[in-house]
Amino acid sequence: MSPRTTNKSEAPDFLTVREAAQLLRLGRSAAYDQARLFEATGGTEGIPVVRLGRQFRIPRCKLEAVLGGPITWPLLPLNGEAITPTPSVPAKVRHSQSRRRTQLDAGFHLFPS
Repeated sequence: MSPRTTNKSEAPDFLTVREAAQLLRLGRSAAYDQARLFEATGGTEGIPVVRLGRQFRIPRCKLEAVLGGPITWPLLPLNGEAITPTPSVPAKVRHSQSRRRTQLDAGFHLFPS
């Protein structure tokens, strides 16, 4: 098996924060907070993460050590249907959304003059 392909019944070696959040039954924001806490405390608290550029990845082996056992894969929500990874949002859409947010935030000032 090549490094780029994985067995669908086996968890990948590195999980996204979203996948780890689902395993831990946390919200996405809470999972990112825990990942940042892990970095800020030098690994004494939070979800164990590795930073790859601007992205966090959670090593499966470290998460399994925290959980005390192997991860069941694929991830299953409460209704029993498999969770499929969402495709990435095209850059054009992300850019327009961030532009709108910037325009909305432009009217708010912490320290009005």
